[in-house]
Amino acid sequence: MKRILAGVGTFLRGWLERAAAGSRLATPQKDSEELPAAVFDRELAVIAERRQAAGLPGPKGVRPSASLGLVGLCLSGGGIRSATFNLGVVQTLHKRGLWRFVDYLSTVSGGGYLGGALSSLYAHATTEDALNTLLDDLPEGAASRHLRDHSNYLLPRQFLAGLRLPGLFLRGLLVNLLILLPLIAAASLATLWIAGEATREASMTTELTVRVDPEGHSRWLAAGEGDRYRRYLNLRDSVRDYAINDELPIPDDVAILKPPRGVMVGDQPGRQVVVMPLPEAGRVPVTFIPAFEGEATLFIRAWQQAPNADPAAVTVDPVTRLHELSIGWLGSAVALVLLVLALYPVAQWFAERGRAPTWQSRDLFTRWVTGGVLLSIAAAAFVSAQPLAIYYFDLLGEVSVPGVGDLSETLTLIGSVATGLGALFSGSLGQRAPRLLRRLGMATFAALGPLTVWLLYLTLTRWIIIPETAPRWLLDLAAATARTLSDGHFAAELAVIAEAIHRGLDFLYDQWLWPEPTRSMAVATLVCAVFVGLTTRLFYDVNATSFHRFYRDRLSRAYLMGRAQRDGTISHADDLKLSALSPHAPYHLINTTLNLQGSRRGNLRGRNAAFFLMSREYVGSQLTGYRSTRDMEALHPALDLGTAMAISGAAAAPNMGRATKKGLTFALTLLNVRLGYWLPHPRLFAAPFYHQTMLGRLMQRLAAPLVRATPWHLMKEMLGQLDERGRLLNLSDGGHLENLGLYELLRRRCRLIIASDAEADPGMAFQGLADAIRLARIDLGVTIDIDIDAIRANTHGLSDKHGAVGRIDYGNGETGCLIYIKSSLTGDENVYVEKYKALDITFPHQTTADQFFDEEQFEAYRALGAHAADCVLAEAKEVLAGI
Repeated sequence: MKRILAGVGTFLRGWLERAAAGSRLATPQKDSEELPAAVFDRELAVIAERRQAAGLPGPKGVRPSASLGLVGLCLSGGGIRSATFNLGVVQTLHKRGLWRFVDYLSTVSGGGYLGGALSSLYAHATTEDALNTLLDDLPEGAASRHLRDHSNYLLPRQFLAGLRLPGLFLRGLLVNLLILLPLIAAASLATLWIAGEATREASMTTELTVRVDPEGHSRWLAAGEGDRYRRYLNLRDSVRDYAINDELPIPDDVAILKPPRGVMVGDQPGRQVVVMPLPEAGRVPVTFIPAFEGEATLFIRAWQQAPNADPAAVTVDPVTRLHELSIGWLGSAVALVLLVLALYPVAQWFAERGRAPTWQSRDLFTRWVTGGVLLSIAAAAFVSAQPLAIYYFDLLGEVSVPGVGDLSETLTLIGSVATGLGALFSGSLGQRAPRLLRRLGMATFAALGPLTVWLLYLTLTRWIIIPETAPRWLLDLAAATARTLSDGHFAAELAVIAEAIHRGLDFLYDQWLWPEPTRSMAVATLVCAVFVGLTTRLFYDVNATSFHRFYRDRLSRAYLMGRAQRDGTISHADDLKLSALSPHAPYHLINTTLNLQGSRRGNLRGRNAAFFLMSREYVGSQLTGYRSTRDMEALHPALDLGTAMAISGAAAAPNMGRATKKGLTFALTLLNVRLGYWLPHPRLFAAPFYHQTMLGRLMQRLAAPLVRATPWHLMKEMLGQLDERGRLLNLSDGGHLENLGLYELLRRRCRLIIASDAEADPGMAFQGLADAIRLARIDLGVTIDIDIDAIRANTHGLSDKHGAVGRIDYGNGETGCLIYIKSSLTGDENVYVEKYKALDITFPHQTTADQFFDEEQFEAYRALGAHAADCVLAEAKEVLAGI
């Protein structure tokens, strides 16, 4: 048997190797960070074409090397703040005649805004003058004016367009709740099936308090004489009158709970609970011991039996029975889990018989068995407590809140609203709050997401089990649904299905008949859940329901520019494909983050992410392989420059690479705070079968429209279970892993790198630079030596310099140079820059949440970028002379 399995394994490995040999996927060598040869060859070919057009010598070589003399410019993340600062940097490079030497343009997030503007202009420019409308700072051209006019790009100028953002928020929240509805409905129906009768009986139980003393002062006493120490209660008429007066169902049974010490109820001493049918409760004896003094308080529960209940089997009241049921389930579940834990060594012994135990087996035992036991017990406790939760949730509903509804429904509403307001603590308001308050706010926000879903489950289950608590319109809709399904040809099919379900689940519960309103509500809930589940699964695309398209469209409108018009304006280049970028422009590397919170292979270092790149020729990463951009665009027509730019700037998302806050993923996804994107895996349809055979091409064409982000992907996003193995990958802001854009230029071993850092860094901690240096050292074996002390701010918030020059050591005797430009103030800036600083002391490190620039703010950042670059480049004359 082992030989057969080994032969099958050898055949499959050989088949996969042959398939990979003809695949469209460019795969890097295992555990290597070096670019695949096919990817770098295409990049060099494009760079050689650009250099030839610029009259520069082309690079000579086939592998990344400093000897190729490549020059790279990286523009950091930071939203519109970074885009505007970097506009000044690029204009200075152009003014100094250095822009023509730039081979690579590596952008992240906000730096990608400007990168998109440059790439779109190059793609449509017919003359050098067209490019100069952005690259020249004076006189200001049409492209520069366009960016200045759209500096508050997130705010549409028309009223109806301005309503799009709140409309999208409400739509996304509703869609996400609809996606969760089948799961909530399934849980509610399961609760109804297993514990519906017991929960309803307990919820419909009336609790009363009776006070009686030996002197006979009580309206509950029965007619007739008794001795001094023996009285008779008339529970039958008293409970019946109470029910009639309060418009409650007439009970069938009553129970007297735990009489006080010195009082005996009934004729059997020591009974803690006395249960009797209501007709027999007309004359209940209550005996007091002679030493008893004062008033006896008796607790009574009265209830109506379930339709098929056996009166002779009633020994406890429904509330007590519900508690015993939940505790019994919990005990059984815990016993089962502990039994599995006890028997695991036996199974392990059989599995390892004749072999020494390995660390893998011990690790499996530690993680999945011991850890799984605790998780299973916690899950069992939560599930077992749900009938009790519904009972107490219904008790809250007896309290009415004027103008809103009962207290239980009010709590659900408050939880939903509080979850929305709690999103503020994950944004700019949370950043400004004191540290302790911010932590408390985020912890509360993290708990509110699951709590809101749980409250929705309790509300729906309560409405089904106790239809009297449901809104009138919902009851009418349920009744109409039940009538519709019972008419005509539906009835026979439904009867067959119901009978099959009944027989299949008979071992769980032996009751099919519920009271009519409950049955109608259950049928309506089931129909609604099936309809919503099928609709969302077949037609919903969670990329379309997120904020991505709004964000992408606003960015595209502001930054993607075409040809200049006769009236001095500039056209909109919304549909520009990545593969259509000009070869005469610097080769644009758009950095994004591949989220891997649930990956086993790609998350060994705890980064929760990997680098993912989009460019003119290839899309992909070292982990997934690279695919031709044209193939990816054919596979996913929505992929274009605007989409790539928006993905690279998707700063707000439930999963954010190294910045992920696991406790917030559920709530952020539920609230649809999602700018991230689901992109098809580069390996999808990459096998030669799909390109070399007619059947394969037909299958690819038919299946391509089905490659979309479904509710299943939303659930993965909500639970943080993202990896590199599915047919779709979750991408977000490139700054969620490395915010400077330096890493990919180091991978290509550029001889000169100009890095412009405009991230929000009020403490001048140089986080982006430090991350890039650390990641390059660990992954690429590249070290950077740079002195940034002169850039650090003094007590007045001023630096001695705007940047520094560092040395890059690629190893094997290869070196490069890093020119680092930092958004900073030295005190010699333009007067209106200093004036703006006086107006806002946080300048030039205002929060990235501020994406609504006015004219003064825009010019302050642009002018600062131009000034900082001019100062740093002037000090780096010797380095630049060797280009």
